[in-house]
Amino acid sequence: MDAELYLDLLKRCVTNSIYDDDQDMMRGSFGHDPTSGKLSSTVAAPVDARRKYYGAIWPTRAHTMIGVARLDNLRSCVETVLREKVPGDLIEAGVWRGGAYRPTAA
Repeated sequence: MDAELYLDLLKRCVTNSIYDDDQDMMRGSFGHDPTSGKLSSTVAAPVDARRKYYGAIWPTRAHTMIGVARLDNLRSCVETVLREKVPGDLIEAGVWRGGAYRPTAA
């Protein structure tokens, strides 16, 4: 039970779901920064909790963008590998939004 609580806390921390102060950087207003010329979000949109859960937003503060549903799926995959004693190593090769399986929102 303690492991479940810890993993739940960890998921909420890395997705910034533990606080309600996130913004959605995919939606809102965009403009060009006059100094760099780069396109950037000028006014972010409020977060839709369901979209965030499924990793369908660009959160302002989260350490991961994949959402809780995909984190749960990755956990399940790793647990299967450990339970079935699959030989080899696991590697996390962060590639921004990544290729983690994205469940369809129900």
